[in-house]
Amino acid sequence: MDLHALSDFNAVVTHGGFGRASRATGRPKASLSRHVMQLEEAMGVRLLQRGSGALMLTEEGQALHASTGRLLAEIEEAADVVGMTSRRPSGRLRISAPTFLAYETMGRLTAAYIDEYPDVRIEVIAEDRFVDLIAEDYDVVIRANPAPDTALAGRCFLRGPQVVVASPEIADALKDDSAVPAVGLLSSPDNDVWRIESAQGTRTLHPRTVARFSSISMVRDAALASAGAAVMTEYLARAALQNGRLVNLGVLRDRSVEVWALYATRRQLSPKISAFVKLLTETYADAGDITPPATLP
Repeated sequence: MDLHALSDFNAVVTHGGFGRASRATGRPKASLSRHVMQLEEAMGVRLLQRGSGALMLTEEGQALHASTGRLLAEIEEAADVVGMTSRRPSGRLRISAPTFLAYETMGRLTAAYIDEYPDVRIEVIAEDRFVDLIAEDYDVVIRANPAPDTALAGRCFLRGPQVVVASPEIADALKDDSAVPAVGLLSSPDNDVWRIESAQGTRTLHPRTVARFSSISMVRDAALASAGAAVMTEYLARAALQNGRLVNLGVLRDRSVEVWALYATRRQLSPKISAFVKLLTETYADAGDITPPATLP
């Protein structure tokens, strides 16, 4: 059995598709697809169901992944440990992070990182604009739902559904199929329709945007102040939902958020970047709906 093809198959399954696996591994989608087909031909069975929107495994594919996925991950983790032992992280680590994550996480995460790796000097810039990682000399760029870019590799460390939230005052006044005051990002569409699902069933809302912001943190603050309903991840709204300052109106159908740590290449990834992304993934391991982590080189 070709171990490279087996590794590519497990990467596709772990990340939920060829596109996501390509970004996480830095390998072309065509190569991943070819290796999976070669593995199927060699084994004489079909491993993936073709033609459906979502990735679906056959019974044979499920069995193969269950018996080999963890073993391959352990081998890669062992290689990572050996590489980290022989190459101590050092030098400058320059990171661009969206403001919501920078203000809520990066201070504590950075403290933990430099405690473990005191030879690294970290620079964290909080910004929500498009960043050219290479031209602007960043080592890592953290972004939500980044556009595909074949020049970058990366790792998804947080994934979750989008929910519609509102203050109790606005939530109590809502009716199905009604226009609702809304706050959103600058990129929010003008004629959006919110089809949400909750324990009460499915309902449709028509947002009437009253304010737009460049940062999701400002969107959340405006929603807390009853300016309007808003769309965000459940993770971002979790504290306000728990203390009752926001109400979860329901999950948006067919919408989700993926937060990625992006870097220039997986080949001979520097120890300082590898260590940072590993710590980032561990920090969000209990955040809720997250993608199974891929092993860094």
